[in-house]
Amino acid sequence: MKWVKYSAIFLGILLALALVLPFLIPLKAYIPPLEKLASSKIGEPVTIADIRFSLLPLPSITLHGLNIGQAQPIKVDAITVRPALGSLLQEVKVLRAVEVEGFSVNRRMLALVGELSKSDDGGPQLVRVQQVKLRNMQLDLDPLKWGPLRADIALHEHGVEEAEVASVDGKFKLQLTPAKDEQHLLITAKDWPLPIKPAFQFEALMAKGVLRGHTLNISDINGKLYGGKLLGKVEIDWAHDWKIKDDVQASNVETKGAVALLTHSVAVSGKLHTQGGFSLRAKEPGQLADSLNGNFRFEVKQGELYGFDLAQAVKSLARTGTRGGQTRFDTFSGVAQISGKHYQLRQLKVASGALSAHGDLAIAASKRLSGRVNVALTSVSKLVEVPLDVSGTLSDPVLLPNPAALAGAAAGTAILGPGFGTGVGSKAGQALEKIFK
Repeated sequence: MKWVKYSAIFLGILLALALVLPFLIPLKAYIPPLEKLASSKIGEPVTIADIRFSLLPLPSITLHGLNIGQAQPIKVDAITVRPALGSLLQEVKVLRAVEVEGFSVNRRMLALVGELSKSDDGGPQLVRVQQVKLRNMQLDLDPLKWGPLRADIALHEHGVEEAEVASVDGKFKLQLTPAKDEQHLLITAKDWPLPIKPAFQFEALMAKGVLRGHTLNISDINGKLYGGKLLGKVEIDWAHDWKIKDDVQASNVETKGAVALLTHSVAVSGKLHTQGGFSLRAKEPGQLADSLNGNFRFEVKQGELYGFDLAQAVKSLARTGTRGGQTRFDTFSGVAQISGKHYQLRQLKVASGALSAHGDLAIAASKRLSGRVNVALTSVSKLVEVPLDVSGTLSDPVLLPNPAALAGAAAGTAILGPGFGTGVGSKAGQALEKIFK
């Protein structure tokens, strides 16, 4: 069986050559002409730190340390090109795969890609790529900062055949399947925080949508977060300005964890039920948060208001106002209207056994509070409804009986004594305020 022995020796020699040959070929001499060619195609100066050739497992060429541009250059750790050997002698060269590793997708890169796509002269295709692999990719599109991500894109002669983008930790995956003039999207996620603020944590998420030109329509969102459920749909349009419209419905969401992402002081706990929508419009994505407009009807069940002790504020009628404490409730409901960083809470109602309250509250961009809450305590008197002015900040709210309520309370106490007299006097004070207002 000499032929087996000779074959083994021959294969061993080939393997040794495959391992050693790339180190013997002086490839650095090709760097300057490659830099010149790339610069002429891109229209920006291009530098390459190193170039490597490998025969195993299949022939490939890797460019290391690419910089594109001078001021704030686009940096890429490595680009590997794997050609189909059978196509090298044909007119159209086929690249089995192009692998790009270690780069950030920012506005400068997107602008460059857009310009390169416009510069296509429509001539015959001389190079065809079958697959693009993106590794260790970071998104740096203010306010979206996210990564590392990976992407696998399969291509055919007419464009994208299918694509998949996923986070390296496996918590998020997006699948894209083209169909005629649109692309169908399927998003799945598990234990995944939103990559933009507020970073709500989804226990599970599935969404289906369609991408057409400059419009993304996600018509079916089904998520689980903070022990509750979220249903909704969203439409994003970036043809001219950036525009986002959303309709959402949530049930049994524990508010404490979600509210903690919106403010350092947790203002409310309980199970949230809400329905409504919001819209945003801005020239740049980074300006969208300031353009937020929303209208939601909400109800929170079996929770607490923190920083507010409504019962104590009514009982004490402190002239300097009351701070701190908490108010347990069975239901807390109202309408939330959002305009940028300003919040209006309308038709507020709080109900909890002997206590009931209603009113309106405004939260300014500075987190300062203003508004009025009318509180009734049946334990004091069925007639009493004391108006409290709300001031201070979201982290340090102040409840202050208005002057009419204080005057009425003082008169009622002097005539009828503490307790019942205070309640009747407060009611009278409220009536006086309405007459002379």
